[in-house]
Amino acid sequence: MANKKLFDKQVKPYNGISNIQRQYSSFAFAAPQEGERGWESCREMFCRTYARTTDDYKKSAKRFFIRAPLKRINRLENVPRVIRRLERLIGIAVGKQSKFYKVKYSRESTERIYDSSYYPSIRTKKVLLQKDDPRLHSVIAVDPAKFWGKKHLLFSFFTAIIKAVLMECTLKVPPLDCTDKQMWKYLKGTRYFKPTEYATKRFLRGYTEVKYRMRRKPSDTLRAGWVEVFKINKKRTRKQVNKILHK
Repeated sequence: MANKKLFDKQVKPYNGISNIQRQYSSFAFAAPQEGERGWESCREMFCRTYARTTDDYKKSAKRFFIRAPLKRINRLENVPRVIRRLERLIGIAVGKQSKFYKVKYSRESTERIYDSSYYPSIRTKKVLLQKDDPRLHSVIAVDPAKFWGKKHLLFSFFTAIIKAVLMECTLKVPPLDCTDKQMWKYLKGTRYFKPTEYATKRFLRGYTEVKYRMRRKPSDTLRAGWVEVFKINKKRTRKQVNKILHK
């Protein structure tokens, strides 16, 4: 599937996190201790779940999982490539960078059956996959660098990068020693970074310290993410962005 150098080792999935579900072709995250609840296809909802399951962001170097759509499995290896270039660009030391793992699934997998669209009663059945079934290689695990856990906005940015790489970025991955301009060229056409161009460019130039006080508690389901905070409009000016992102 992928160059082994991109991944640190191979790990087993958590109990309850299946690679086969009703929506197995969608992009999704799974948080620690949340495997029994399945996958979350909404990135911001996942960030909130992740915050709750890791108590607080300052301790959030907990592993989570990413499931790629079947048509995007060939882009999975781009995730560690891009993240390592990004972390190198903004100055995260090699020993403190994020780690990525290929997830080994058994051919005897479990499929969840949902009986209703609203309040589903969940049944499971065993499924035997063929050796060449792409779903055996559709999931990777991530141990995020502690840097991304310092603030909710940073973790939101981190997950936005991952989703953009898998779902939208079609350009060639920038070189290992890429500049901020090369990284921006790679990201600029995506839904998360196009409307936040000013903040994203500033972040890539090294303004990675965040000074922004959330009005709500960390576990609140209404917390604002990267796009909500940094989209330039009447409520958010460049001057305000400069005060939030600094060195």
